[in-house]
Amino acid sequence: MSKELSILHLEDNVNDAELIHATLEQANIHARFDRVQTRSDFIEALQRRDFDLVISDFSLPSFDGKKALELAKELRPEVPFIFVSGTIGEDRAVESLLLGATDYVLKGRLTRLVPAVKRALQESNDSKERKRAEDELRISEERFRNFVENINEVIFAIDLNRRFTYVSPVVREILGYESAEVLGKPVSDYIFKEDLPFVLQRLEGVAKGILGPQEYRVVDKAGKTRWVRSSSRPVLVEGKVVGVQGVIAEVTERKSLEEQIRQAQKLESLGTLAGGIAHDFNNILGIVMGHVSLLDRLKGDPEKSQASIDAIDQALRRGTGLVRQLLTFARKGDVVLESIQVNDIVKEIHKLLLQTFPKTVEIVMQLRPDLPRILADGTQIHQVLLNLCVNARDAMPAGGRLRIATAVIDGIELRMQFPRASAAAHVVIEVKDSGTGMDEATRARIFEPFFTTKDADKGTGLGLAVVFGIVQTHNGHISVDSAIGDGTIFRIYFPVETPRPANVDHRTEVSEGSGGGGETILFVEDEPMLYEISRMALTGNGYTVLYAKDGLEAIDVYRRHYSDIRLVLTDMDLPKLSGEDLVKKLLAINPSLKIIIASGYLEPEVKSRVLQSGAKAFLAKPYAHAEMLAKVRSALDEKT
Repeated sequence: MSKELSILHLEDNVNDAELIHATLEQANIHARFDRVQTRSDFIEALQRRDFDLVISDFSLPSFDGKKALELAKELRPEVPFIFVSGTIGEDRAVESLLLGATDYVLKGRLTRLVPAVKRALQESNDSKERKRAEDELRISEERFRNFVENINEVIFAIDLNRRFTYVSPVVREILGYESAEVLGKPVSDYIFKEDLPFVLQRLEGVAKGILGPQEYRVVDKAGKTRWVRSSSRPVLVEGKVVGVQGVIAEVTERKSLEEQIRQAQKLESLGTLAGGIAHDFNNILGIVMGHVSLLDRLKGDPEKSQASIDAIDQALRRGTGLVRQLLTFARKGDVVLESIQVNDIVKEIHKLLLQTFPKTVEIVMQLRPDLPRILADGTQIHQVLLNLCVNARDAMPAGGRLRIATAVIDGIELRMQFPRASAAAHVVIEVKDSGTGMDEATRARIFEPFFTTKDADKGTGLGLAVVFGIVQTHNGHISVDSAIGDGTIFRIYFPVETPRPANVDHRTEVSEGSGGGGETILFVEDEPMLYEISRMALTGNGYTVLYAKDGLEAIDVYRRHYSDIRLVLTDMDLPKLSGEDLVKKLLAINPSLKIIIASGYLEPEVKSRVLQSGAKAFLAKPYAHAEMLAKVRSALDEKT
């Protein structure tokens, strides 16, 4: 043993002390000995410095070994303690070991001293190493715990039943729950209802090794909706997937800023289309006015009168469709992830472009007929396509050809271009123009916010940045090919929706034959002409109609005819008392009252709030009488 040890030796006999020292030295155990005899010196030595070993006689003039052992264990519990004594009985030896002595050796048998010292030192080293390892592990665990508890992201783990098996304490910052409240609960308890199919589909993909971040909404303890971004991966045990683990970060503020940018860009796009929209509406009004004047002169010609009526009806339907497209595009918030058919959106865009783009731009569609569905927000996909088409139009100032095509690409093929493309297949939307094209430097910057090649009064540079953000939110990808003079091709890739059992469509068939059984309806509308035409449709189908022109009058009419009125059909934009407040007051009077709300445009939050409060249905203006009659009949027939 080459290292010099430091040994505290409690011994009053000099000869015994020297013999013990010599025995250890002969065994190559080199040590520096501090020999003390009294209790006070022993205490002072223990307090003054560290020792590798304490050797003590058991019988001392005014101080016994038992007291020495107690002091040593109190002051230096980690230091091994060996009794070397000539007068220690078996009972005392056992008692000493129980009190904490490492070993005992009789002075008459010092051959045991060397192995006893070596064993004591080895055990001490092992104990120190173990303690060091335990301290390092404790420090490491403490660091990890501090990291997990203080990092902004929530660390989570769920099992194959989609129940939380671990969630870090930071969850309270996002959901308002303590981690103990979340453990064992299903993921679905905290996901915003409309986003749940998307989240469950992504979890299924992660369990199969399909990775990638996703953004969705959660609902906190107070019922408030928050946006989060989640990244996760499968948990493997012996090669088998036993769950999913990952991190969740709140991105509500970022989503709010993105929404503001999108709204600003929507206004820019609407402004760009305003001239075409005004032109189309003027054409519609011209058609209606012309045929109205003709009707006055064709009273005696039923066939020609009917032709004019049909033309007016067609023009009004065209105007109604344009208004609904604009309202859909202008809608803010209320992101709804649902199963959508991209071809349907492309067809809507095609109609809008035909009505608003210059006739010098030829618009062509090439749609794959068996295109699979995607899980997305239809309004945002609508916005992506409109932004790309407006840019294409601006790239063809003298006219040209705009082609919108859809197709499907295999995931393996797409991963050669986008390694993070995780789905088995993607729907591809291609927007191609024959315009001026872009050089490489411009292509490199087109998705930057506020970058634009247009004049200062012709664009903000937000359009393609919004497109890029929407595509990313949908776990999609976007590419662009362009060269000066050769036009531009944008390709957008969205993951194909995982097939699910088809839902049975229980929608009510709209029919003019939705007749009444004499029920009384309170119709609340501040536009007399609209009320009159609706009243004629209702009374013509067997209903009795009462009328109120504002919210306060509606309350008064309802109180006077409480026992007769079976249903209230009310506009939401009313004088004196809003439609939402009217619904609240009517339901306070009669919680089982059946109410249908109607509006040309209603904020999604208000619409959801009113329907959740007890209104039975929403009727979008302008509505056909058949649609109104069907909803009235359905609400009246519904069991309460």
